[in-house]
Amino acid sequence: MPELSFCPRCAGALEMRPVDQPDVMHPVCASCGFVLWQNLKASVEAPVVRRDAAGAEILLGRRAVEPKKGTWDAPGGFLNAGDTVASALVRECRRELRVDVELGSLVGVYEEQFADGTIVVIVYECSAVAGDPRAGVAFIDEARWFPLRDVPALTFPSIERAIADLRRRL
Repeated sequence: MPELSFCPRCAGALEMRPVDQPDVMHPVCASCGFVLWQNLKASVEAPVVRRDAAGAEILLGRRAVEPKKGTWDAPGGFLNAGDTVASALVRECRRELRVDVELGSLVGVYEEQFADGTIVVIVYECSAVAGDPRAGVAFIDEARWFPLRDVPALTFPSIERAIADLRRRL
């Protein structure tokens, strides 16, 4: 957690105090009592899956930048203020891989180490309903369908676990 000194509400001094639980510390304003909650950040990921008689395929994007340049990932990102899980998944699929999706079922919820802390990764199986898959942002240089049983090196362990869970389910 970055060093925080002042209250965003009144500019009073922040001090670390337990709130609700004696072993969980949060910055609390000494002047107005505002609590700057230090909760986990949520991310959504959308393995886009298509099925036919030959089996299932998954749409992935290849990272064009570090970290883990050259590895593949499902479209996704952090939830923003005002997002719903569904709206964030639709936005990220359109933004990253230029496809419109329909949400399917929840694959799972996973924890992941990211930057300097733990995030919660919410994964929904999705299906493409429109669009021609292609890289849509600078950090992705290619979009490609892969057999679900034979995916390339993946960027994040949570997506590896989600794809393994998808394989078991399908």
